[in-house]
Amino acid sequence: MAELQKISPEMTTYLLEAKPEKWARPFFPTKRYNILTSNIAESINAAIVHARELPITSLIEAIREMLQRWFSTRKEAAINQFVEVTKWANDEMEIKLYVAFRMKVDAIDAMKSSVTYGDRVFVVDLEQHMCTSNEFQLEGIPCAHAIATIESKYLDKYKFCSNWYKNSVLKETYA
Repeated sequence: MAELQKISPEMTTYLLEAKPEKWARPFFPTKRYNILTSNIAESINAAIVHARELPITSLIEAIREMLQRWFSTRKEAAINQFVEVTKWANDEMEIKLYVAFRMKVDAIDAMKSSVTYGDRVFVVDLEQHMCTSNEFQLEGIPCAHAIATIESKYLDKYKFCSNWYKNSVLKETYA
């Protein structure tokens, strides 16, 4: 918001007056897959640009070969991954871990904590996989506040990831 304030004070004022549910993804009441992900048709279209002028049977064969190559590469990567979660999720949590070390954690109970970062305070509930930042719930992997709490309680951060980030699920997908 501070960066936006420098660029457009009017827009900042407008957004602050509007409810965050209208413009901030973490506060939207449901997942908005239709606007959060790339259009798969456009992605495939870009990947097969070289084959689009081929006869239909050759085009289908080119698509089959491309998908087979992608799936084989991803399956091999999943097999060679030795942590409990996908490489992407692991990399994201490592970045968040670096930030988490700068946070102050005060236990509320065995699974809840109050986490202070700068002048903001967040409440993390590990049992419910929730943080008042809404990032934990939105992404399905622990946010930096949750990781700070997890580390303070000497727990395994991988246990708090949603199943769709589990390496075992990835391996089953490409089996």
